[in-house]
Amino acid sequence: MSSPTDPRAEYRQHMQRRQTTVIGTVLAIMAGLVVIGLLVWTGLIPLSGPAFSRDEATEAYTPPPAPRPTPPPWTSRG
Repeated sequence: MSSPTDPRAEYRQHMQRRQTTVIGTVLAIMAGLVVIGLLVWTGLIPLSGPAFSRDEATEAYTPPPAPRPTPPPWTSRG
């Protein structure tokens, strides 16, 4: 015959299993993110494509010439 179990003990065991599952999952995800971050930091995994790191737009850019200053109207000879 099975002995009656304490409902509080059952609840505590259930909560402990739930906490273990949640905390273990969070720690596993965090460890995975740390590994991925280290791989990106060391350069083994490129974070962006080569077009993003190339600076073609600023190399080819030439600013427009400055406008010629106009003299004040009281200095014009006319």
